[in-house]
Amino acid sequence: MANSNWQNYYGVVYKIIDTTNGLVYIGQTIRDLKSRFKDHLKYPTNKFLKRAFDRYNYKLKIQKISASTEQICTTNGEFLMKVIRRCEDFKALNKAEKEEIKRHRSCVKDYHKLINGEIFPLYGYNIDRGGRGRYPSYGPDHPLYLNIKENPLIQLIIRGYFLSEIAKEFNVSIKTVSRRIYDLWHRKGIKNISDARRYFGGFKLYKNRMDDKIKNSHHMNRIIQYYPTFLKKYQYNKFLKDELTADEIDEIVLPMLIYVGHSAAEIGLNVGLQDSKWMAKRFKEILNMDFLEAKDKYFFKPRIVYLLRKGLKLTQLISYFNKMVKEPFRMTRIGIYNAMRRIWKREYDEFIERAKIEGKWNKKMSPFDYNRFQFRHFYRYLKRIFHLYPKINGELAELLLESELSTKEIDKEFLIYLIQLGYNLEEIAKKYNSNYDVFRRWLKAVVGMNYNNAKDEYFWKPRILSLIKKYDPIHIVARIGEGFNIPDPTVRGAIKRIWKCELENLGSIRALLEYLKEN
Repeated sequence: MANSNWQNYYGVVYKIIDTTNGLVYIGQTIRDLKSRFKDHLKYPTNKFLKRAFDRYNYKLKIQKISASTEQICTTNGEFLMKVIRRCEDFKALNKAEKEEIKRHRSCVKDYHKLINGEIFPLYGYNIDRGGRGRYPSYGPDHPLYLNIKENPLIQLIIRGYFLSEIAKEFNVSIKTVSRRIYDLWHRKGIKNISDARRYFGGFKLYKNRMDDKIKNSHHMNRIIQYYPTFLKKYQYNKFLKDELTADEIDEIVLPMLIYVGHSAAEIGLNVGLQDSKWMAKRFKEILNMDFLEAKDKYFFKPRIVYLLRKGLKLTQLISYFNKMVKEPFRMTRIGIYNAMRRIWKREYDEFIERAKIEGKWNKKMSPFDYNRFQFRHFYRYLKRIFHLYPKINGELAELLLESELSTKEIDKEFLIYLIQLGYNLEEIAKKYNSNYDVFRRWLKAVVGMNYNNAKDEYFWKPRILSLIKKYDPIHIVARIGEGFNIPDPTVRGAIKRIWKCELENLGSIRALLEYLKEN
């Protein structure tokens, strides 16, 4: 941790308590609690936690309430943050966070209520189930961040070291060094490496070294020669003013050229890499991918997602896509299929495997037709994800897309959501633009039960339980009937189906209702 005894353990799991309603947020950090709390208050990435902070029309500030650093709160006690677990390594930290989220029931995906179609947390603000932290590669969460001591850093700056050389000396990333410089000296007006060079000295030495490097650098010479011809003047000057390296400039420019639709040959001519081998090597060095992968990421994916969100059919997408792009990128149906398979490889493989297990595609057809048949179904899935589900509930769709749920789990979550809202099977099938009988079988395969059982479980059961807590069991059946404008026999039938085993043991509906009220 980022405190005097951080070597004793790797990090902690902490809990933020909303003192107004008792809801909690569970997180992990290897920094001191105060720094982590400041980040939450200043840059809240969790939408539910941000909503809780925004209830107050003033800036929340931290007040230390204990001699230790293991419990702090905001000035007026709106939120309390405290350590609940200590861990020796990052694997243990992930495991502990996951266990605590489960114990506190703080994951919104698992515990929420719907009011007018909007999601509200029941017990906590966590968006996912935790345990997804990765070994940090830069910034204050990196354990080596603390190894960047002030005096050695100043000496390297005075000696005119480049930022990449300083990062290599401390065995950290460039971003980690930049963050450390800001954290150490921002109160002195030093916000970046250039400010530090001017403040401590070493700027002239750095400038001389940079001049020598530019003279001897093939890529920087290439940038100076070629980039002014196609970049806007202010863009080019900004790159030089910010003292970006050749690698950093190419990391910005290459994706930009792909996005606007240039072919590999055109990019090579623009940036001075006409040799295809040099071009391929530069893509691997800078973007860590070949040109085809980069084209999928920066050109195809944003456009295909845009067209999916518009709800286009597969044939319309191919026609519309080819109208949007220049001749070198125009593609056949198979080309589009292959691009989408590469972009959503995990989802595609999972979807095909799921279909095979369910025995959907046992038809006898040629390999070509079979592939088209498979992909047509996968395209319908993508259309649900990017077009149908955001129309039903944009917030829930965004939440599920950010998670690592499987294709089946995402479908299941939305089917349950529609059942919870009270839609009948015909209405849901219509939303999915599907045949009633086909949809009925599909729903059973995804949810794991037929529609009637699912409605009992996800619609009737929570509503009946909530009304049981409010009213006397003697009048509960009538009250439920009045509340939902349905006859008493329908209510009794639902109760008998849902609590069949309990009813057999207790003997009567009245005894069952009294038992449910007590428990």
